[in-house]
Amino acid sequence: MKICKIAIAVIFCLYLVLPSYSQETSLSQQAAKIKENYLKLKSPDIKERMRAVEYLSHVSTNEIGINMIDEFIDFFAEESARIKAAQKAENISFGTIPKTLFPDGEEFLTYKGNLCILAGKSGNLRALPLLIEYYAHPDAYVGFGEDAVQPFLEAMKKSDPSHEFLFYLVLKYWLSNKNEGYNASGATRKTIKDVLIEKALYNKDPDNRFSAVRALIVANDEDMVPVLREIAENDPGHYEEGKKEIIDKALPAGEKASRYPIRELAKAELEKRGKK
Repeated sequence: MKICKIAIAVIFCLYLVLPSYSQETSLSQQAAKIKENYLKLKSPDIKERMRAVEYLSHVSTNEIGINMIDEFIDFFAEESARIKAAQKAENISFGTIPKTLFPDGEEFLTYKGNLCILAGKSGNLRALPLLIEYYAHPDAYVGFGEDAVQPFLEAMKKSDPSHEFLFYLVLKYWLSNKNEGYNASGATRKTIKDVLIEKALYNKDPDNRFSAVRALIVANDEDMVPVLREIAENDPGHYEEGKKEIIDKALPAGEKASRYPIRELAKAELEKRGKK
């Protein structure tokens, strides 16, 4: 009987200890895997670097460690320089990579995106110019706060109009209310809204106006209501019968627009807010 009690006690102790031991082992293995992939960033083989960056881009900042992520910024700058050189001259050595992936194949573009996502976790302003150049998308800005807003807006002024909608996505991300990531407030929030309002009302490209309105409607602020009413009543962007592009030009005599999509977007938001 005494032996049975001892056995039960041992089993009970193991029941308490083993989950903790298993968790520590798992964390240790994860740390080893992170370090292994981080070291592969120095590999001369582009495919190895691509796999390493893809793995690290899916790991949290806390797991990687801020020191390692800050060091990654140097690699990001070096790799970006290699990418630029390789895109200008095919004879630049970039490691072993199939021609189908280089320099603008889908897998290679995914690699650039993963590089930016990983660099963006740092919130390090050294990475910001390259992020803006390569990847104006919310996924790459999760680590950045208010200090990034003004440089981002300055870069947007110099951007190609055909790429403006990508900048709007980041501004939309900063305006949206979320549990994690930067939520713009106060004077910075007003600055972002003012930029988007100007784009939504006056941009000459109707596609960019549409994107700007989509970014604006995430701001539930009451001062958006007059702006949305102005857009809902007066935006000139429309579809002609049988056409797939939004245009602003006056309709020929006797013809009617089939739809006013930007007006419809603003009206739908007003209805959602009970502000018809």
